[in-house]
Amino acid sequence: MRKLFAIALAALLVVAFSASAFAYDVKLGARINQEFGWDFKSKERTNNKNDDVTTSFNSLVGNSYLNAKFMSEDKKVGAFIEIGMKEYSNIGTRYAYAWYKVGNCTLSAGQFDNWQGGKGVYWTSQKLAQGASTGDVLGYGKAWVPRQPKIEFMYQTGAFGFSFALEKPSTVATTYSVPSTVDVYNKIPGLSIAADYTSQVFEITPAFIWTRWDMEGMPSGYDEEVDSMGFILPIAVKMGGFKLILEGHYAKNPAGVYSNYGTYGKAVFKNSGKVEDTDLVGGYGELSYVTGALRIAVGAGVESYTNDAWKAKDGLGYKEDNVVQYMGWIALPYEVHKYLTVRPELNYFSFGDNPKDGKDGGNEWLIGVLFRFVF
Repeated sequence: MRKLFAIALAALLVVAFSASAFAYDVKLGARINQEFGWDFKSKERTNNKNDDVTTSFNSLVGNSYLNAKFMSEDKKVGAFIEIGMKEYSNIGTRYAYAWYKVGNCTLSAGQFDNWQGGKGVYWTSQKLAQGASTGDVLGYGKAWVPRQPKIEFMYQTGAFGFSFALEKPSTVATTYSVPSTVDVYNKIPGLSIAADYTSQVFEITPAFIWTRWDMEGMPSGYDEEVDSMGFILPIAVKMGGFKLILEGHYAKNPAGVYSNYGTYGKAVFKNSGKVEDTDLVGGYGELSYVTGALRIAVGAGVESYTNDAWKAKDGLGYKEDNVVQYMGWIALPYEVHKYLTVRPELNYFSFGDNPKDGKDGGNEWLIGVLFRFVF
C-alpha cells in the first residue's frame, strides 16, 4: 500500500510540473482531516455488556485526500482524480471521472457524486467520524448515494438544473438471506434523476434513485426480483448570518441504493417465498449562525425502519417490526486560517431498541475536535 501511494503521489506531482504537456490547466488540491476526542459508549454498545466504556481516539479520517483537476484549453473537456487517504497507509479512489460540456449541457462519465443528497450546500457541520458516526451525519438522517461509476447527462441554465444518470448499483446485497447458489445481478442499470433550483437565499434539490435486483436459482415459488428506491428532498435557506438546512427522505430497501443502511435496510423473504420490503423514513435539520470566523451550529437527524416480516411468524420472528435511531449535535467550527478550520463538536447517538429481541440498543456520546486543512 505504501509503495502504491508513493507511486500515485509521484504521478500527480509529475503531472503538475508538466502541465503544459497534458492540458491547458492542471490544479492540485489536498485535505487532511485529523481528529482527537473521546467516545463514551453505554454498556449495550460494549463487548462486555456490563459496564460503560470511554475510549479516546486520535485518527486520520478516511475522507482526507489528494486530488488533481485537468481542463482543456477551450474549457469544454475536463477530468478530476481524487485519492482518499486514512491512517496506516490505506488509500482508495474517491473520484475518477471526466466531462464534456457544450453550452448548458454536460456529459460526465466515471466515479463521482451527483445530486442524490451530495451537494455541498446540504452538508451539515457535524464532521467527527469515530464510533457511531461515519461523519457528515451519514446514516442518521442524511441519505447519501455512494460514489458509484456512472454516465450522467446534466442540463443547467440560470437558477434551474436537471440531471439523469445510469449508475452501477451499490454492491450491498439488498436482501437478508439469499442462498450461495443464487446469482444476484442487475438486468437494468441503476437510474438516478434529480432537479435543482437555486437563488441567493434558497435552494432545493429533489432527487429519485431506483435499482432492481434480479435473482436466478431461487427455490420454486420464491420471488426473483427486489427493488430498491429512494426519494430525497433537501432544502437550504440563507438569510444574513443564518443558514437552515433540512432534508426529508423515503426509501424502500435503502441498503441497495444508499450508504450505511445495511443493518436494517434490506428486504426480507417470508417462508412463503414472498418478498417483504423494508420502509425507511428519515431526515435531519441544522440551524447555524456565522459571527466573524465562528459558526455556531445545532442539529438533529432521525431514521425509522419498518418491515412487517421482521415480527411475522412466517418471516424472521423478531420481537418488533420497527426501529428508530436518532442523533443530535452541537458544532463550533472556527476558521483559524484560509486553509485551516478547527471544529469542536459534541454528538449524541441513540440506536433504538433492537428489533430482534426488543432490548435497548444503547447510546454513544462523542466529544472531540477535528483539525481540517484544505488546500
